[in-house]
Amino acid sequence: MDIITTIFKILSGMWPVIAVLAVAVLLGAIFHSRWFKGKAGEVMVGGFTRLLLPEEYIMINNIMLPRNDKPELTTQIDHIIVSRYGLFVLETKNYRGKIYASPNAKVWTYYPGGKKTTFQNPLRQNYLHTWTLADILEIPHELVHSAIVFCGDSELTAPIEREDKIINLNGIIHYLSLDSKCQHQIRF
Repeated sequence: MDIITTIFKILSGMWPVIAVLAVAVLLGAIFHSRWFKGKAGEVMVGGFTRLLLPEEYIMINNIMLPRNDKPELTTQIDHIIVSRYGLFVLETKNYRGKIYASPNAKVWTYYPGGKKTTFQNPLRQNYLHTWTLADILEIPHELVHSAIVFCGDSELTAPIEREDKIINLNGIIHYLSLDSKCQHQIRF
């Protein structure tokens, strides 16, 4: 018997182990991906909010809308909440670690495990979302409220203005139940 036949016989008896290892590697890659972490954060925010909000609130998750400024493009909104206080557009971020942010910067930076990673400035991102929604619904932009919800264990290192409405998972219900004429508190 030659060496190739011997190796083939050994490996053919180990295919279940090889299959389990391949699936484990694939799942590990998926669970550590930015896409999965983002979706997990959206599910957390959506579930938490739906569980605690009164029934008269209507929640729409993960909606794609055409952009008025560039009709060939779309924008994805994580959560829209309709209430007697107005429309709320929530942008979910699920990050851990220090986040270096500036309200006007195009990107924000964070360091998960010491590795520098950037992501789109969620304030600018949600600004586009709120204007797109107001344009489509043909309502004043002032009726559409923006909030950025961080649901991971993160620390924002830059000062953010009160009107920027950055909140954590626990601050959602308080924020959504305030009258739209009131000053919304930052809960971070």
